[in-house]
Amino acid sequence: MSRLFAVAVGAAAYVLGTRAGRERYDQISDLARSLWQDPRVQKKASQAAGVVKDQAPKAGEHLAVAARQAAAMVTSKGQDDGAHGAASARVQP
Repeated sequence: MSRLFAVAVGAAAYVLGTRAGRERYDQISDLARSLWQDPRVQKKASQAAGVVKDQAPKAGEHLAVAARQAAAMVTSKGQDDGAHGAASARVQP
């Protein structure tokens, strides 16, 4: 999928940077449209969407675990420091 993205970015950069005019832009647009409508490209795009759909819950769980671990580390670090740091010192009213 990253190769397709790189090609798309390259084509966009060429179109934006070219002085060939509208005719060349139309040629590139038609080529991009025909490539996108190619059944092989659509099949790969569908497969990629399926992989993302399957992996998203796993990625979310990994992020949640990492966030809990980071929170625990910050909390334990704050408790270990005691009142030595300015942020953890309590000010009486």
